Amino acid sequence: MPSLHVVFAASVLSVASFSMSACSHESGSSAASAPRLTSAVQPAQPVYDVPVDGLPILGKATAPVTLVEFADYECPFCQRGEGTMKQLRAKYGDQVRFAFAVHPLPFHPQARPAALAVLAADHQGKFAPMHEALLQRATGDDGKPLTDAEIEAAAREAGLSLDTLAADEQAAQPVLARADALASRLNVRGTPTVFVNGKVIVGAMPLSTYEQLIDSELAAARALIASGVRPEDVYNRTIANGAATVAESEGEGDCAPGLQDDCAKK
Repeated sequence: MPSLHVVFAASVLSVASFSMSACSHESGSSAASAPRLTSAVQPAQPVYDVPVDGLPILGKATAPVTLVEFADYECPFCQRGEGTMKQLRAKYGDQVRFAFAVHPLPFHPQARPAALAVLAADHQGKFAPMHEALLQRATGDDGKPLTDAEIEAAAREAGLSLDTLAADEQAAQPVLARADALASRLNVRGTPTVFVNGKVIVGAMPLSTYEQLIDSELAAARALIASGVRPEDVYNRTIANGAATVAESEGEGDCAPGLQDDCAKK
């Protein structure tokens, strides 16, 4: 990546069963029969072009680090990963902003209605409470999907206007289509997939994995700011020459078509 950044000296690679930390798009082989190399943080990681225009965002535009999460509301790994996201928000405060790219997977029947509901909530200025309410109802150990009644209950809990919810969901269709197109262009093949200033972390990884990368990107951002780049321009500068598509070996999360049984049971 041409922009200033700190290169990781240590590789954090783990060989594990594919179903242990994410849901993925791939069909065919089961998780149990397909152990694979799952990337967390790699040395000299490539940077990807991940625009956040139109995405729900928590945090300030001046935050030197931007985290973009592709997630599915019926993916249990996304539900578990939210605890890590909360810890990061608490630790880093205004230093990190969080953008959310809804990525409903085709084998989760209620993921798309949930995605439209949370985008409608964002339109009403209530993304955060709806996001929280939906994740609390996400697929649990029983493997049962969300229901329309649960999505409506989440909307009530979040304080959404139910009178305009249907219209707001309809208006959210193009927003969801753009998120789908972004995921396709980046070759995001499962959830959760997270980009930290354009560098990818695949699967529900430990807090320390995120901390290492965020701390590195904060140092890089401070160097850019010291060179005269405005804080609100750091992210766009960082991803400006980023790659358009994630490499095949990096792009799969733990919930995926073909792994749906394992995804639902974890």
